[in-house]
Order: sequence, then structure tokens, then C-alpha cells
Amino acid sequence: MKMGSKRKNQRRSIGGEIMGNASLAIFLLIAVCSAIMVFSMKILTNTILLDTMAPMAKEAAKSVESNLHLLADRMMSIALDERLVASTGDKTIPLKWARNTYELYAIVLYGLSGQQVAEDGDITFPAMSQEMLSLLQSTDNLVIGDPELSQDTLAIPVGMPVKRNGETAYYLVGYYKYDALQDIIGNMDIGRTGSAIIINQEGKIVGHPVLDMVKQNLNLFDLDKDEASQAVYRRMISGETGSAEGLITGQKVYIAFAPIWGTRWSLAIDIPKDDYAHISNRAILATLASAVGMVLLALLLVNRKTRMVSRSLGKVTDRITLLADGDLHTQAEVMETRNELELLSGSLKTTIESVNTYLSDIQDVLSHIAQGDLTAQTSVQYQGDFIIIQDSLNHIVDSLNHTMERIRQAGDHLSDMSENLRDESEGLRHSAEQQNDTVRMLVEELDGVKVVLQAVSSSTSAAKEKMDEVTRKITSGNDCMHQLSTAMEEIKKNSDEIYKINKLIEDIAFQTNILALNAAVEASHAGAAGKGFSVVADEVGRLAGQSAEAAKNTSVMIDKSSAVIQKGVSLTKDMGGALDQISKESRVIESLIMGDLSKTVHQQEQSLKQILTHISNISGMADQNMAGAANVAQVSVDVSAEAERLRKMLEEFRIRTESPDPLALEKENTVW
Repeated sequence: MKMGSKRKNQRRSIGGEIMGNASLAIFLLIAVCSAIMVFSMKILTNTILLDTMAPMAKEAAKSVESNLHLLADRMMSIALDERLVASTGDKTIPLKWARNTYELYAIVLYGLSGQQVAEDGDITFPAMSQEMLSLLQSTDNLVIGDPELSQDTLAIPVGMPVKRNGETAYYLVGYYKYDALQDIIGNMDIGRTGSAIIINQEGKIVGHPVLDMVKQNLNLFDLDKDEASQAVYRRMISGETGSAEGLITGQKVYIAFAPIWGTRWSLAIDIPKDDYAHISNRAILATLASAVGMVLLALLLVNRKTRMVSRSLGKVTDRITLLADGDLHTQAEVMETRNELELLSGSLKTTIESVNTYLSDIQDVLSHIAQGDLTAQTSVQYQGDFIIIQDSLNHIVDSLNHTMERIRQAGDHLSDMSENLRDESEGLRHSAEQQNDTVRMLVEELDGVKVVLQAVSSSTSAAKEKMDEVTRKITSGNDCMHQLSTAMEEIKKNSDEIYKINKLIEDIAFQTNILALNAAVEASHAGAAGKGFSVVADEVGRLAGQSAEAAKNTSVMIDKSSAVIQKGVSLTKDMGGALDQISKESRVIESLIMGDLSKTVHQQEQSLKQILTHISNISGMADQNMAGAANVAQVSVDVSAEAERLRKMLEEFRIRTESPDPLALEKENTVW
């Protein structure tokens, strides 16, 4: 009862899954199609309206242009009246006639600076706006200005220069009733709630169905801060013709715009999106209702087919569940549905019967193997991929036969090897004893070498100390030679100074000799009075000559001394260089001989220690080998006993006379 309930739940889950997937797929399809349709309809509506509204705005702008041009033509004809520029006469007469004829609120004649010259009207406009004056002065042509408010009344100013002999004498401004513009804007039929609006180049509203919007002097840029709307307004004031989506006074609209030529204005018509949204919404709702109906019908058909398939699958899955539980005896029912379910149930029945046959054959072969009979073989022809099982079973039996045969051979071989192993272990033990004796002799020899190396190390240390003493003596002699060289250099410098002084004495003696000659000449000129002076002069000359001779002799001696000193300096330098070289060579000898020899002896001592350590290890290993040889001999005895026991166990199995090699069978019968 529990198993039946489980299968029932499974059938429900399969049917529910099919229904769920089908429903999800259909709903997703409807949702995607509906979304595409809604998006497409909105895009199509936007495109059609925007493409249609642009020409509409252009035509509306032309309509406004026509009415404004009519007003402009009237002002141009009035400005041609000669009475306005006559030097005499009342200028209000032509103004009164024009106001009554063309339904003006007022008409005013201004001077070139904007001062009022003459006027006629029901409403007073005392001064022309600065903007209007600037336009008239800059263009010197007809100007249509922005609406002006006076006494709560809106008027459209139209200005025209008044010429006298081809030169502008006055500016004539007519203030038309705003109704001329209001009627055009109000009569435009734009959707259900659409409207038209006119702005100037600054964005100020100059035309609107609601007059208060114009009277309040509102600016669209201040009313709508939305960036998209601001972009549309910038396109309008630039004189562009086009269409777009945006906000006007906070309401989402379709907007088209075009410039009004002859003015600084731009006209825009706007249609709220809600005026056309209800049409597309109705179409969308109708489509969605149809789609829902189609979905329900499709789900009914899918549910009917799902139940039929679920019942048939339930019977098949019940039998498969029994098969999974190991039931191979319950009959499998074949569904006569003439489709895949019939094929599935038939295949299930055939599979169960085949598996029953194969399992019985496998059970028979395994029973023989369990009883020690390895000559058993399969007796049923397996089909399809089950051939792999048959081949594997035969391969297992062949492998067991071959393995048993090889184990038997290995047992015999193992017995022979155990005998050989026992003989080899005896030889190994004898060799280990000889190795141990040899190692002891080698250790004694190495101890003698160690004593010799220690003596060499002591001699090397003493030689190194003597070499250090020689190096210090050479270094001391080298320092003395450097001091001697310095003293010789000082002597040479003093000789050079003496030579300079001696040279100065020669010069003084020469000058004194000249003075003595001059004194002798002067004494001869003096006669008897200068005789005593002449004797003194001769004596001075003789002393000067002796001084010069002595100075020359001194110079010669100084030159010889300088040469000797120079030679001594040179020899001192050579001797100092030789001592330096000897000092360097002694250091090299000390480094090469004493340092390297000491290092080599030390290395030899270390190597000898390592050799002794290794020999000690070898001795230990020899002892281990002796112990191992004894163990191996004992193991060989145990192995021989086990080999005999294995041979007796193998005699209990019945194997084929000639068992094929399983590796050869694998090569011959490749399993695909």
C-alpha cells in the first residue's frame, strides 16, 4: 500500500511537471508577445503622431503668418499716408481714420527716439517698449512685437517706419486686438484636449488659449524644468521645425513646432498622450483576453493528453520499480497503445526475461567456481552489450585457471629459492666477519696518520709565527727608508736655497766691483786729492773679486753636493721600493705557504675525522649484515615450509589441463 501510494504521487508529479512546463511556456510566450505588441504599438503610435503633427504645426504656423501678414499689410498702407509726414495739419486725423477702419485698440505715431508725437485710441499706450524701438531702429522695416498689456487688455503691436523723402521720420505703431491671434489658436482642433501655444525667442508665452498665461508674462523654461522639455524649447526658439515628446506645464504630451516667419515667434501644438492611450489600451486588452482564452484551451488539451500518458507510464514505472527492487519473476504487461509506450513496455518485458536467463547462467558458473571447479563455462548466448558480461565471466574463469597454474609454479620456484637463499645467507655472514676484521685494521692505520697530521699542524703554526716576525721587521725597515727619503728631500731643498744665496753674493760682488771701478775713475779725475780714495777703491775692488771667486767655488761645491744628494734621493727611493716589494712578497709567501699549508692540514684533519666516522659506520653495517644473514637463514626455512603448505592447498582445485593465457585472450577477443 505504501509503494502504491508512492507511485501514485510520482504519477501526479510527472503530470504536474508536464502541465507546469507547458503552462509556463505558454504564459511566457503570451507575455513576451504581449510585451512586444505593447511596445510596438506605443512606438507605432508615437511615430505616427509625431510624423503627422510636424506638418500640422507647420500649417498652423502658416495660418498665423497669414493673419499677421494681413495686419502688417494694413500698417504698411497706413504708413504711406502723406498726412503723417506733412509739416502742417493735424496728424491725429489719419490715425483716427485708421483705428476706426481696422479695429485697432490704439494707433500711435512716435518720434525716432520713442517719444509720442500723436495718438488715437480707446486704450492708452504712452511709451513704445524699448524692445520694439530697438527692432525698428535696427531693421528700419516692419516689426511685429510681443503682445503688450495695458489696462488689463492684450494688444499685438505692429510697427512700421514712416518715410519722408526716403528717410525715416517717424515710427507708426498700431495696437491690434489680441483676438486676431486668440481666434486662430482657439479654433485649432487638435485631438480631444490638445492645444496650441506660441512663444518668443526668450521662451515667454505670447499666445495661449488661456489669456491669463499670456497676461502673467510666463516663461516655459521656468514652468517646465524637465531636461527633455528644455531641449524641445531650445529647438523652438532656434527656429527649428520638428516634433518630439515632452512636458508642458507638467503634462506628458506629443509636441510639434514650427517658426512663424516674419516674427520672432515659434508655434507649438501639443496633444496629451492620454488622448490616444485609451485606443491602444483597448487593443491591448482585447489581445490579452484572446490570448488568455487560447491559453486555457491549450491547457485543457495538454491536461487530457498528460493524464493518458501518465496512466500508461505509471504501469511501466511500477514494473521498473519492482525490477529495481530485484523482482525478476513478476510478469511485465505490454501496453497496446500503438505508440512509444507499447514499444517501451515490450522492451521492458524482453529485458526482464533476458536478465533472468543471464543471471541463471552466471549463478551456475559461480557455483562451480565456489566448489573449486575452474573448468566451468557459460552455456547461454548473450545478446548486445550483455556479451561483455559473458566475455568477462569467461575471462575471469580463464584468469583463475592461469593464475592457479602460475601460483603452483611459483610455489615450486619459491621452495627452490628458499634453499638457495639459505646457502647465500651463510656466505654473506662469512663475508661480513672478514669485512669487520679489515675495518679494524684500517682504523689502526688511520690513527697513525692522524698523529702525523697533528705534528705537521704544530710545525706550520710555528713557521707562521716566524714569518709574521720577518714581515714586521721588513715593514719597520721600510718605514725607516721612507723617513730617510724624506730627510734627503729636505737636504736637497736646503741646497737649492744655499745655491740661490750664493748666486746673490756673486751678483753683489759683481756690482761692488763695478762701483770700485767707478770710484777709481773718479779718484783719478780728482788728482792728488783723490789718491787716498783711489787706494780704498782698489782695495774694495780686490775684495769684490775675492768674493766673486769664493762664490764661484761655493757654487761648484753646491753643484757637486746637489748631484750627490740627488743620487742619494734616487737610491733611497729605489731602496724604499725594493723594501715595499719585499714586504709584499713576504705577505704573499705567508699567505700562499703558511696560510694555505695550515688550511690544507686543517682540511686533512677534518677529512680524516670524516673517514673515521664513515669507517665506524661501515663497521656497524658489517655487524648488521652479520645479524641480517642470520635472520635471512631463518626466514628461508620459514619460506620453504610455507611453499609446501601452498602446494597442498592448490591440489584442492580442479583446473583445466592447458589453461590459456588471459593476456593472449584479451588481444584476440577485443571487447567493444
